[in-house]
Amino acid sequence: MKASHVFAFIGGAAAATLVTLLFTTEKGKEIRKEVSDKISEVSEKLTKEELDKLLDLLTKEKKKLETLEEEVKDEIKEVQKELKKL
Repeated sequence: MKASHVFAFIGGAAAATLVTLLFTTEKGKEIRKEVSDKISEVSEKLTKEELDKLLDLLTKEKKKLETLEEEVKDEIKEVQKELKKL
């Protein structure tokens, strides 16, 4: 990489920083707090959504297991009847 490219990159980064500082009306501390609050809100929503999805999945699996349990009990009864016949 040429030295001129490095200096151009550093100059561009410095110019972007300067423009940002000139046009930003809030302090960095306030911006970081707002960003942190938004992240907390989003993570709480995602967590609730994930928990709801998990609860739905577990409820469905429970119903499947209950159905399977009944089928197994019915099969056991049929096998017991067949064994008694022997």
